[in-house]
Amino acid sequence: MSRKAVALSIVATLGGVTALALAWPVGAGSGEAEAIAQGRQLYVGNCATCHGAKLEGQPDWKRQLPSGRMPAPPHDASGHTWHHPDGVLFRITKEGPAAVVGNGYASDMPGFKDILNDEEIRAVLAFIKSTWPERERRLPGGDEPPRAGEDAVKTILSALLLAVLVAVGNAHAQESTVMPLHEEPQPLPELIFADEAGELQSLEDWRGKMVLLNVWATWCAPCRAEMPTLDRLQERLGGEGFDVVALSVDRAGASAVRKFFDQIGVKLPVFIDQDGTAIRALGLFGLPATFLIGPDGNELARLAGPAEWDTPEMVSLFEGIIVRELDQTGERR
Repeated sequence: MSRKAVALSIVATLGGVTALALAWPVGAGSGEAEAIAQGRQLYVGNCATCHGAKLEGQPDWKRQLPSGRMPAPPHDASGHTWHHPDGVLFRITKEGPAAVVGNGYASDMPGFKDILNDEEIRAVLAFIKSTWPERERRLPGGDEPPRAGEDAVKTILSALLLAVLVAVGNAHAQESTVMPLHEEPQPLPELIFADEAGELQSLEDWRGKMVLLNVWATWCAPCRAEMPTLDRLQERLGGEGFDVVALSVDRAGASAVRKFFDQIGVKLPVFIDQDGTAIRALGLFGLPATFLIGPDGNELARLAGPAEWDTPEMVSLFEGIIVRELDQTGERR
C-alpha cells in the first residue's frame, strides 16, 4: 500500500478510532503478577517472531518496505505502543488491524480472537506494559479511560498512528537464502503429529525419503508469506524421493490451516501439532523453523526464519542433496 493510500485510510477511519480511544481499559486485575507471567509466555509463542523476543521490533521499523508495508514496530518504550489507549490495543490484538483501520485495509497481522481469549489478550498487553518505565505506563490514560477534559486531538491522532503502524507492521522482508548444511548429520527426536483427518503420523512414515519439515503457524506473518514458495517447491521436486511436510502448531487446529491453505491456493497436505510438542522437542525459539531431513531420519540442515524456497539456488541445492543422500544411504521408498 502506498503512503497516499495509508493517508486516505487514516482520514476514512478517523471517526471509528475516535470511539476506540474511549474504549474500556485493559488491566491485569487482582492477579496482576500471574497475568504478567502468563502474558510473557503467550507473547513468546504468538508475538515474538515478528516483534522480537525483547519487544524490540524489526530493524529500521519506521522505513516502508518495497511492498508498501512497514516492518513490525517495537513494543518496548522505544516505540509508540505506550502512546495509545488500552482499548485501541485490545481491539487491534483481538480483531486485527483491518477492523480498526477499515476502508478495505489489508494487513498480515491476524486478529487473535480465535487463538487467544479476552483474558489472555489482556495478559499479553499487561506483560508488554510491565516492561515500560513508570512514566510510559501512565500515558496516555494508564488504567483509566481518557476523560472528557483531556486533549482529545492528541488522543485521537496517537490512536490513529498506532492503528496504521500495527496494521502494516508484521510483513517480513525476505531475501534469497541458501540453507546451510551441518558438518555432520544430527539425530532428531521422535515427532508425533496428526493429519487433517486426525490420524497420527510421525517422521518415520517418510523413512527412505528426503523431507523438508517446516514448523509454522497461521498467525505467524513470515510463515504465511513463505508458504506459497514451499508449495511450489513441492510441486517442483515432490515425489518418490522428496516431500515438503508443513507442520502447523496452531492451537485452533487443522480447520484454521485448511482455511488458510484454501484462501491462498496451497495444495500441501495439512499436518497439525496442536499442543506445540514440536516446538519444545526441537528447542525452537521462534517460527518459522525448517529442517532438511535425510532418508535415514537424521537432520542435515536447519534454518530459523523465512526463506524463498523455490529460488533456483534452493532448487539446485535440494536436487543435488536428494541424489547424493539417496545414493549414500541406500534408503529409498
